[in-house]
This record gives sequence, structure tokens and C-alpha cells, in this order.
Amino acid sequence: MAPRRRAALDDGSAKRLREWATRTSGPLTSELAERLVTESQRWRHDLETVAFRIAETEKELPALERQANSPAATEEDKHHFQSANAALRLARKHRADLQGEYWIAVAERAGLLPNYTLMDDSVTLDVALRWMDPESGAYETDSLDYHRNAALALREFAPRARFYARGYRVEIDAVDLGAGGEAVRTYAFCPVCGFRADVTSEAAPSACPRCAADGMADVRQRLDVVELTRASSVMRRDEAGIDDSSDERERVAFDERFIADIDPAKVTRQWYVADYGFGVKHLRNMDLTWLNLGRRAGHGSTKVLGGHEVDAELFRVCGECGKLDQEMSRNSRYEHRPWCRLRESADENAVSIALSRSLVTEGLVLRLPPMTSTGNAFAVPSLEAALNLGLREHIGGAPDHLSVESVVDTDIVDGHGGLVYDALLLHDLVTGGTGYLIDLAEPSMMRTVLQQALAVVAGCSCGEDGRLACHRCLLPFARPGNARLVSRSEAERLLGDLLRAGTNEPLDSWTVTDVPVVSFDPESKMEQLFRKRLVERLGVLGATVKEHPSTHGIRYDINVGGRHWSLDPQVQMGHTQPDFVLRTADPNILPMVIYCDGWRWHASPKTNRIAEDAENRRILRESGNLVVGLSWTDLEMSGEQGQPSWYDAGTVIGTANQMNVGLRPEHADVIGGSAMDLIIWWIQSADLAGLQAIGKVLPFLVAGPAQLKGDAGSGDLTAAAVDLLAGKGMTGSPSAWAWCEDTLVWLNRFDPTTFSTDVVLVLDDETVGPDHKEAWRSWLRYSNLLGARTTGTAITARTLAGATGAEILPEMVEGPKVDAVWGPVLEMATPSETALLNALRDAGVDQVPELGHEVGGVPVFAFVDDRIVVDVDGLDEEDRNLLAAEGWQVVSASLDEIQAALNGVSR
Repeated sequence: MAPRRRAALDDGSAKRLREWATRTSGPLTSELAERLVTESQRWRHDLETVAFRIAETEKELPALERQANSPAATEEDKHHFQSANAALRLARKHRADLQGEYWIAVAERAGLLPNYTLMDDSVTLDVALRWMDPESGAYETDSLDYHRNAALALREFAPRARFYARGYRVEIDAVDLGAGGEAVRTYAFCPVCGFRADVTSEAAPSACPRCAADGMADVRQRLDVVELTRASSVMRRDEAGIDDSSDERERVAFDERFIADIDPAKVTRQWYVADYGFGVKHLRNMDLTWLNLGRRAGHGSTKVLGGHEVDAELFRVCGECGKLDQEMSRNSRYEHRPWCRLRESADENAVSIALSRSLVTEGLVLRLPPMTSTGNAFAVPSLEAALNLGLREHIGGAPDHLSVESVVDTDIVDGHGGLVYDALLLHDLVTGGTGYLIDLAEPSMMRTVLQQALAVVAGCSCGEDGRLACHRCLLPFARPGNARLVSRSEAERLLGDLLRAGTNEPLDSWTVTDVPVVSFDPESKMEQLFRKRLVERLGVLGATVKEHPSTHGIRYDINVGGRHWSLDPQVQMGHTQPDFVLRTADPNILPMVIYCDGWRWHASPKTNRIAEDAENRRILRESGNLVVGLSWTDLEMSGEQGQPSWYDAGTVIGTANQMNVGLRPEHADVIGGSAMDLIIWWIQSADLAGLQAIGKVLPFLVAGPAQLKGDAGSGDLTAAAVDLLAGKGMTGSPSAWAWCEDTLVWLNRFDPTTFSTDVVLVLDDETVGPDHKEAWRSWLRYSNLLGARTTGTAITARTLAGATGAEILPEMVEGPKVDAVWGPVLEMATPSETALLNALRDAGVDQVPELGHEVGGVPVFAFVDDRIVVDVDGLDEEDRNLLAAEGWQVVSASLDEIQAALNGVSR
């Protein structure tokens, strides 16, 4: 028989294992020996703590028994005696468990021996049920214990949680705080990254050592934390029994957070895709922490953990025995375990704690390109699910010993905090790790995993059905509660971007470097930041925003003030594809076409598209659209920042009154505000008359401070403006005036016979560079405000003077051809709505539905005249009840069912 082959360690692993077990000098000096001594001392300490509790409870029992059996005993006295008996039984059982556990199991739990079951650490719930024997009249106690892995126990064994087993509903009322509450440790948490520092007996660092962020010394960033190892419950058996009063198990929702300390000293290997933000770090002995911050619906102090703001209610428990505090500012003996030294204290000594689960293991950090999730709630959840999908495809089965979490990764640049990156952490669930992740740290292996994930999501048929994702692609890997944020199309887009390294060309492999990419042009991510700022501003207004992934990006459905808007990305409009189109179903409200213009990509010496932009936007305005161009400054401005030097709110209103133009204070704010202010105002008001009035008043606001005044003649005003750019002055009667900013000329001419004003805004696109950036930004700002004028307006570039549109515009890009009846509604549709609309049109349905029609504040896909609503995206029960109460018929997104309903109505 051939000898069995033994799995061999690589040389590096074998060397580290020998070093770990070899003493450095005398006895007990190896890392193995030191760890054994530590775990032995911990075991003895736990045993002494339990022995103390048993002794204290036994000491109290006689007095409690006499009081419970006295003629004047109350139900509370009897209850307390029963609870003490139950607690004593629990403590004795705990001691028996400690003394009787097999030594190999103890060593496995301590991480000294490998745990081949690949199971997480276990947490114990001790339960004592008491009752009165109806025959003997004696009090009886039954002790039970339940075990859960630490991941589940963090919420299932938390105080106030209800745990169901063996026909009982157990309400957890205490956690083990160790002897004298020693398990309570105070930590200071970094508000930006996953670093935390134990400050129980020392001061918090002034700045985070991982990301250099300030704020750790702030007392609001401190939390008292207890590592959950044991919980308990003492109840009457009749209270714990499950009856028919409730068909549903009651679950308490807790606010749980995950943080990971990405310590550069523990990085064994790292690489980054050259000239791109994606990279991978492999770390050994990473410190991972899961926190339970109390009930999700509770109210507590606000803290910022790992870049996320949380409202932490925490768990208020006795600082000695860990029993849940029921009443603040008052101490009661019944709020303590019988052995607690604080039972008879006059003062309350409660602490508010978070529960934690800690793991030191192997991890792989996948740093994502900058601003991946900015303005896109689907990005990280979709990539997280896609990574799990790729691992399943690569391994050939579910990787039960691996897990993926969303984290943040940071850089320190020249001693200061650098960029904060979204990241995914692929980590082992076994203490110390299994060594599996070291292979995945290879660029070729990671690329293979991502390619396998992309192959599945790109080929999944759920895209044709208009669904976000399905059981064949990403849904099995969605985190609980995150299914609505997992999108197949977003995963496909993001995976493709990672594999192409942010380019438009396919790559066979990455070019990698050991140095992280720290240079980053934020203007390349303007669309993401615009979405983020828009949602923030709309949230202040109380608007509701729903996100819908599409093949071109994330579409927003916005409901504010009873009006429904859609914000669609990357809509092809003739020669141009703007970043967003904002529109509503009301045909009387003009669409707003929005461009996020980065200077480097539109007005720099390397990429000068000023003339092309001017001509494309002229055509859009003449086609009945409002056009708004944003620069990076518009997304950063607030309040009075960036107002034109000629702007004065009082002058605006005074000038408008003299002209008898109906301008209100809010219009003055629009003139002095940013492009974002203009967009938000338009969503609130859709006030076209107000925007046109702004265009009428605007030329006269610069008449006083204008640098040039004189006669511009009666000829071509654009040619006159170009002459001013060339340095020509103005003379004669001041019937015209020009506001000049560097390479920008804004020329206005008043005709006293018609009382009208002609306006030309021209930017010199032959003179560009960083020194002329502000002139370009002003050109965008004034274009936004003048664009709604109906006559006598030219917004152009110097090189366009005398040129035809055919000389400037690129070759026409053909958009999809749709007919005049179904075209407007198809342009506003989501992918799921588009598939259904095409099916209805092809089937010859005469009625055209309305998208976003509101019934009681609920936007629906509706045949309004027939009062039929089609459930496209999944209406909840509350919405269905509302629609039924309003007399609407709800049908599924089935062509046959819709046609049957429409035919039924017609009959």
C-alpha cells in the first residue's frame, strides 16, 4: 500500500510555527507557553468569580427564606426568594461546566488548538425557570442552558431580546460583567476609521494613529463595552411558556455595527492597480469588532463610528451584576442578582454599555476607487454580494468559513489624514485564520474571482425581467435587510469598471504597484457628489427620494410638495448625453438638463470643449429645455460663498420693482446662489415665469458696476462682444454696457423703442488654463440664469463667432427611435417599467399609462381614467389597502392580467 501523503506547510509557515513554540530563554518564555499561562489564569479567575457568587447567594438565602415564609410576606418577597434559588442553581451549574469541560475544548476556544469545525466562539445563555409545585406547594427551579455562536448571540442573547427554544419564550435580563464589573472596558473610537483604543486607565490619543483624524479625545466618542461571553435570565415558568396569544415570534431590532482595525504593521502584502484606486491588502491578526448598541428604535447619544453616525441607546445595567436596570435614578434590590453587593445600596450604580464580539483573524482588504458609494446606495452592497458570488464560483461552493463586510480604508499623507476609501473586507471566521486568503491576495487570483462574478451577473436573465437581482445571481448573497439595495446592473457596471481599471478598454491583466494611488481628481466623480448633495438638500425639505438602478446608472424618483420628479442619468439627447435630466409628468413643466462639468474635462488646455458645450446647450434650449451646468464649486458652496461681486439682494428687488417685474426675495436668492440652489428651487417651485423674470432683470443688475459702457451699434452684438475680448473699447451714448471677467464678456444692449434688451455672453475659448478657471465658472453661472430668456440672447464661445453648428458639433449619435404616443412615457421609465410598456405597446393596448401618478402620496404606474394600478416594483400591504380604499384596482405586472382588467373596465 502506498504511504499516505501528508499536507505540507510552506517553509514560511513552518518557520513561524516553530518560533511560536520555541522558548527564547528560560522556562515558559515561548509565545505558546505565555499564552497557556494567560489562558490558565483566565480560567482560574472565572472559577473564583463563580465561587464568590455562589458563596454570596448562599449567605443571603436564609434571610430571604425567613422573609418569604413569614406571615407578613408579600408576593415580592416570595418572588425574590425564588429568584435567589434560581440564581444559585445557575451559578452552581456554571461552576460545574467550568470544572467539567474537556481540556481540548478549552484549548480550542482559546485559539490554542485548531478548531476543525470552523465554528465561531460560543456564548452561553443560562436560564432559570421557577414555579410552585401544585401538590406539595414547594417552589421548584429548573436550569437550562443554550449556546449560540458569538455572531448570533450578539443580538439573540442581548438584554431585552426574546429567545425561543423548547417551548419557552425567554426574556434575557442580564449579561455577565465579571468580578466587580471588571469586564466593562472604556474605549475611544475613531470617528473616521475602525481604530479603537482602550482608555479605561489611560488618556485617549488626540489623533487616530491609523488615519490622523481628530476627535478621539472627544468624550462623545467613548463607549463602555462588554465582550459578550455569557447572559442569563431568571423567570417564572408560566411567564416563559408560549401560548396562542401570538402567532408571530417577537423580535427586538438592535443597532449593530462592524469596525475593522486596518493596522499597517500587520500588512503582509499589498498591491494597487496603477493609476487607479483599486487595491488589495493582506493582513494577519486583524482586530475585528462587532458592536450591539442597543435597540434600533431607542434614543441615546449620537456617536460617529467608522464614518457612520449612530444614535446609541445602549444597555443600562447594574455595574456589578449586569442585570438590566428598570428604573432610572432609583435603586431597588430586585434590579440585582442575589449575590450583587449593590442590592442594598442607597445609590444606583448603573452603567450604559455596548455589547461586543471580537475576533483576531486573517483578512483581505479590497480598497475601492474613491467616491465609489458617493450618491449611490447600491454600489457597496452590490459589490459585496458580487464578491461572495465570485468566491462561490471560484471555490465551487459556499465559503462558510469566510465572510465579507463593508469597511473604510484610509491613508496618512505627510502626517495628515488623506482620503477615506470605501472598502470590502474578506475575512476568516476562525480565530487566527485558516491561511486560505493568502492565495486570494494574488492579483491574478483576485481578478479571476471578479471575472467569475461578472460572468454570472452579466448573463443572468433577471435583467430582462426588470428585476434588481434574483436568486440566480446576487440575492442569495445579500446581507439581511439589504436585498433592496443589491442590483445586478450596478454590480455588472462596477465589476466591469474594476476589471478595466476605470478605462473604456478591456484589459487582459492589471498593471500593479506596491504604492497606493493617493493622487485623485475629485472632479472626475462630480456626478456621484451631485447625487449626494441633492439627496442631502432634498432631505432637509422633507422630500422622499427612491433610487432605481438602470443600465445607465441610478435613477431617482423624487416626491416633494405633492409633485413627482424623475432624475434620469445619461439620457441621449441628439448630439449630446447630459449627466442628468430632471423632469416631471406635467407637460407644462420644462425638463431641466443638468451637466456636471469638471474643469479638466471641459475647459482645460488638454481638453477644451467650451465651443462644443455652448452649441449643444444652445440646441437643447431651443428644443424646449432648461440647461444647468455645475462646476465643482457649486457642489462645495454654501450660504453667501461665491456670490458675484456685483450681487446685492436689495438692489435686485429695487431694480425689479422699477422695471415692474414680479420678482420675489426667493428669486434674489437664486441669483446670488449656486447652481445647486437653482436646481433645488426649481424642484420646489417649477416657476418658469420667475426664471424668465430673473433673465429680464439680470442685465440691469450689472449696468451700474459694468466696466465698459457706450454705443454697441445696431448690428451683430456677438461680433461686438468678440471685439471687446480683443481689447476694443466702447464710446458714444451708453445704450450698451459690458461686464467683464478676465476672458469673459457679458454685453447688454437696450433698445428704447421696444424697451427690450439683447444679451450676449461670450467666453474666450482660445485662452484657457488654470488662471482662467474662474471666468469659465462665471460663464456657467450666468448661462444658467440667462438661459430661460425667450428672445435676444446668445450664450456662446469666441471660436463660434461666424461658425455654423455643423462645423462644431461631432457626428450625430442616434438615440432610440420611439413613437410620439409612447415615447414620452418610455423616456421616464425604469427598466422594469420599460419592459412592461414595450409589451403593452406591442400588444396594441390603446391606453397609455401614467408613471408616477400619486394616490395618497404613493407614486404608482396607473391607467388613471380606468382607475387601475399595476404593481411593478412590489407594493406593500399598507399601500394596497390605501389604493383599495380610494377605489383603485391593483393588478400584477402581467400583460394578460392588465388587458383583462382594461377590457373589464371598458365593458
